[in-house]
Amino acid sequence: MTPLRDVYLDLTQDQVRKYRDDGFLIVEDYIPPDRVEVLRERLELLFDDRYASVLLPDEHIWKKGRDDPALTRQIGNIWKCDPEVAEEAMSEQVGRHVAQLQGVDSVRLLQDMALVKPSNGKALAIHQDGPYDCFLDPVEFTTVWSTLDDTVEEAGTLAYVRGSHKWGKFPAVSFHNPDNWYAEFQEIVPQGAEIEFVPIVVKAGAVVFHSPWIWHSSAPSSRDDVVRRTYIRVLVPSDIRHHPTIRHRFYSRYFGSGEYEFDERFFPVLWSADGYRSPWIEPYLRSMREDPPVDAFSPEAMERARLLERMW
Repeated sequence: MTPLRDVYLDLTQDQVRKYRDDGFLIVEDYIPPDRVEVLRERLELLFDDRYASVLLPDEHIWKKGRDDPALTRQIGNIWKCDPEVAEEAMSEQVGRHVAQLQGVDSVRLLQDMALVKPSNGKALAIHQDGPYDCFLDPVEFTTVWSTLDDTVEEAGTLAYVRGSHKWGKFPAVSFHNPDNWYAEFQEIVPQGAEIEFVPIVVKAGAVVFHSPWIWHSSAPSSRDDVVRRTYIRVLVPSDIRHHPTIRHRFYSRYFGSGEYEFDERFFPVLWSADGYRSPWIEPYLRSMREDPPVDAFSPEAMERARLLERMW
C-alpha cells in the first residue's frame, strides 16, 4: 500500500507500473479527514432522498423502503445532486493521476456513484466493470474507489484478484447476486491461473485506482458493527466516443441520434496536459453553493418566475 503524503504530487513510475501489473493501485491518505467527514454526511442524506439540488440521480439501484436492507446500496451520478459531492467529483488532482495511469493527455468524468454496505451486508458478485460500460468506444476507463470508513476484511471489504485484468474481457455477470457471488467467476478462470485475492484493508480516506478488466468482489459481511461507505468515480480518456449501436439505459440519454462525441456539459474534462479544464466547472460549483436552483413545483419557483398572483 503506497502512502501519498502530498496529494498534489504526481504518481511515481513505480506506482504507475504497479497499477498496470496488478490491475489496481492502493494510495492511502488521499482524501483529507475533513473532506471524508463531509462526504460521509452527504451520502447519508442522498440515501435518505434528501438532495441539496433539485436534480435527481441518474441511477437509483437501491432505494430506502423498497429494497432488501441487507443489499449493498447504490446510487449513480450523484454529483448533480450536491455541491460537496460535485467538488469531489470534479477533482483536478484525480484527473491528473488517472491520466498518468492511463498514459493519456486528457481525461473526463464519465460518472460517479455512492455505495453503502450495511452491517451484516450481503455479497456483491465477483465481476469486471468493463462489460457494464461497453457503450464506450473503445472501452477504456479507470475506476477511482474511495472509502469513507476504515475497512475490515470480515465486513466484506473490496477484494481484487491480482493480475486478473490480463486474463481477457468477459460478458457481464449477475452483479447483485449475493447468494451465488463466486460461481460464475470459477467458470472463466484460465487453466493454471493463480488466484490471489487481495482484500483492501485501509483507513478512511484511502483510494484505489483500478482497471475496468480486473476481477473484484465484496464478500458477505460477518460484522454487525461495521458499515462501509464508498464514493466512486469513473474517468475516461477525453477523446473516447459513444458506441454507434450500443446504448446504456441511463447514460446514453445524453447523446442525440447520430451523436458519438461526449458533450462536456455532461461529461466534464477534469485535467489536460495543456492546462485545459471544462471552463464551467468552477462557476457551477460556486453557483450550486451561493444560488442553488429551486424546485419548479415550489412556491419559491413561482415567485422567481413572477407567476404567483396575490389573491388576498
